[in-house]
Amino acid sequence: GGSGTNTVNFLNQHTNATATLVIGNTIVRTGNTLSNYGTGLEMQGDLTVSGTIQYDAADARRLIFSGAIAQSISGSGTLNVYDMTMNKSANALTLNRAVTVDNLLTFTSGIINTTAVNLLTINTNGTVSSASNTSFVSGPVRYVGGSAFTYPVGKGSNYQALGISASSSGGIFWTEAFENSCTS
Repeated sequence: GGSGTNTVNFLNQHTNATATLVIGNTIVRTGNTLSNYGTGLEMQGDLTVSGTIQYDAADARRLIFSGAIAQSISGSGTLNVYDMTMNKSANALTLNRAVTVDNLLTFTSGIINTTAVNLLTINTNGTVSSASNTSFVSGPVRYVGGSAFTYPVGKGSNYQALGISASSSGGIFWTEAFENSCTS
């Protein structure tokens, strides 16, 4: 959606094995909608959402962050994320807004930088997979739910998973990674 008064609803609905590759920045302006249906979007630039990103009730619906440049997510619009994958060959993804993942956050390679204001939240039924020394969250992570959960946190180049047991009362838990130069 450009600078005019009309709005655009862009539908990404393909079901190919790989996601639609976006090499540059993705900007969803106010009043416009990006419908992430089908396999999803692989982004190699920044994502700015002032309008809406939505997903449907089926399909993979992934947002994949890849490539070698530093990336960011920003904007104050509605950002609905079903599955998110970190698969960067270099640099990091920095959250300049809060982001909630509803289903699955997969770490292949690359760091996600967060702050208490620009928080990464894993929703009630969300899960995390494959975090390692080369791919984790540097900063706070929030989990909303009562299941056993392992926070994918670390600092520098050290993945330092933090796990909690299932809670019958549910609740909201969050963590901030720290580094104290411990070598063991």
